[in-house]
Amino acid sequence: MKKVSIFLIIFLLTLTSCNHPAKAKKLFNQAVEIMVPSNLGEWMIGPTEEKTKTLELLDEAIKLDPKWWNPYKQKIQIYKIGGYEENADKVKEVYDLWLSNGNSLKEISQFSYACSLYFTGNETQAFELFSEFYSKYSETNLEEVQKMIYIFSGIFLGKINESNIRSIVIERIDESLVPFLEEYVNEFKENPKDAVWKYV
Repeated sequence: MKKVSIFLIIFLLTLTSCNHPAKAKKLFNQAVEIMVPSNLGEWMIGPTEEKTKTLELLDEAIKLDPKWWNPYKQKIQIYKIGGYEENADKVKEVYDLWLSNGNSLKEISQFSYACSLYFTGNETQAFELFSEFYSKYSETNLEEVQKMIYIFSGIFLGKINESNIRSIVIERIDESLVPFLEEYVNEFKENPKDAVWKYV
């Protein structure tokens, strides 16, 4: 849990911006201030006063500035703590709210949205998007995030597995990532849902 907490603290501290209404920023910052010192292990078990208040503040920030991605993203991170059995629908609702407010998703968020579809009775649509990513990012001269989307999409589609992951990673990214991605392939093989949930 310490690793999760450290990751979330770093993530939260990077979500600052001066281009949004002061009230929305204030509410978002209040949510962050509640979350950083909280026991996130308790948030996994069920609702707590801190978790409920944090979500309320983020909802208010979204209402004030529906074009600002950070409060939406933070809500998704909170729901991810609870696991897909309880929160997959809630995660998709956040993405749907973002889109219904006239916004679009960037590359990595498009991939994460596809992952959310996987858990909510939309597997066909999810795999259509993974196929699109796998085809779109099949070239080798791409940005790092595009290369990773290609690899993870290939894993989910069954096109990248233990037999070819090493050569693909060495060719496209860096040999240092081979152990991590080999382990991920095995994790996906053993428990696909747990593996995909990491990238919602």
